[in-house]
Amino acid sequence: MQNEITNQDVITNYYLFGKALSERLEHHKKSNPPYASLLLVNEEVKEQIPNITDTTLWKKVERSRKIYKLFLNIGEDKIQRVRSFSALTISKLRKEDIDSIILTILKQKNQSTTPVT
Repeated sequence: MQNEITNQDVITNYYLFGKALSERLEHHKKSNPPYASLLLVNEEVKEQIPNITDTTLWKKVERSRKIYKLFLNIGEDKIQRVRSFSALTISKLRKEDIDSIILTILKQKNQSTTPVT
């Protein structure tokens, strides 16, 4: 039980980090090209987390973006339903796997809200 709560907390933190990254990226895109905006966000993160290597930064950012994308689309509340997956497990999913999970959950949601005629 404690392990589930810990996993949920870690996933929540990565989700919130991904959300902050996304918001900062959108902020910079208002006045910069997309790639330059990404560089600016990475630089901001490096300032907040001193002594981080580019590889470690990339891994943390990639993990948080995947988790954010998943739970943004299926619902942040679903984090509390995670039982056996860790943030690392989710981050190892391919883009296609995450897209498939999102579509499956959205289809289930739409089927349950569609009135029977």
